Amino acid sequence: MTVKSRLPALIGEKQRTENRLINVAAISQATGVSRQTIYNWTNPDYNLERFEAKTIEAFCEYFGCDVGDLLTVVPPRQ
Repeated sequence: MTVKSRLPALIGEKQRTENRLINVAAISQATGVSRQTIYNWTNPDYNLERFEAKTIEAFCEYFGCDVGDLLTVVPPRQ
């Protein structure tokens, strides 16, 4: 099994809800999470292996979500 980020979906939902574009720089400024970390979390080809509590807390606070909304477990392909 693999843990995958749902950050792109959360960004899309927030953009639709707030009717505005939200870029990486805005998320970085609001959360204190580096741009590179945000890029890694939004890149479907990047294999997230470590999850820092501060990063998860910052994303959950910014998006108003729980950890289960931010991360999902994907079963291995058969």
